[in-house]
Amino acid sequence: MLLENHNNAFISNIIMDSIRILILISKFEIKKSFKLNIEKIMLYDYYMKFPNTMIETNSLNIDIKYNFYEYYSFYHWKPVISDYMRILKYLLSKDLIKRNLDKDKKEYYYEITDKGQNFIDQLSSNYKKVLDKISEFVKNNISIKKDSEVEQEILYKTNVINRFKGEENGEKI
Repeated sequence: MLLENHNNAFISNIIMDSIRILILISKFEIKKSFKLNIEKIMLYDYYMKFPNTMIETNSLNIDIKYNFYEYYSFYHWKPVISDYMRILKYLLSKDLIKRNLDKDKKEYYYEITDKGQNFIDQLSSNYKKVLDKISEFVKNNISIKKDSEVEQEILYKTNVINRFKGEENGEKI
C-alpha cells in the first residue's frame, strides 16, 4: 500500500509538472533569434514553480497562497536536468510538443504541437489560469533578458548569494 501511494504521488507530480511546462512552452513562438531549449525551460520554469519568490504576484492580479513547498524548496536553485528530460520525454510521447534541432547551435529546442495547444485550450481550472498569467509574465519580462541575468536574479531572490557569503570551506573571506 505504501509503494502504491508513492507511485501515485510520482505520477501526479509528472502530470502537474508536465502541464506547467506545456503551458510555458505554449507561450513561445520559435524565431530565428529565439528558440526554447532545455536551459531556458529550466530557467523560466523556476518562475512558474516559485512565483511568490520570483514575481511580485500582486502586480499580476493573481492570488497565490504561500505554501510550504515554495517556502522551503526554493533554497536550492539548480534544477535536476534528468527531471526535466523525463517531463519533456513524456510530453513528446503524448505528441503535445515537438523537438527540433538547431543545426547552427547543435542543440534541441521545443515547441508546442496543435494537439498540445488543443489540450491546453480545454483546461479551465484556476491553476491553469494562474499558470497562464505567470507564463505571460515570463514571456514578456524574463525571456527578454540574457540567461546569465535570469540566473543572477534567481540567485539574488532566493538569497543563495547571501547565504554563502562570507565563508568558503569553513574559513572567513
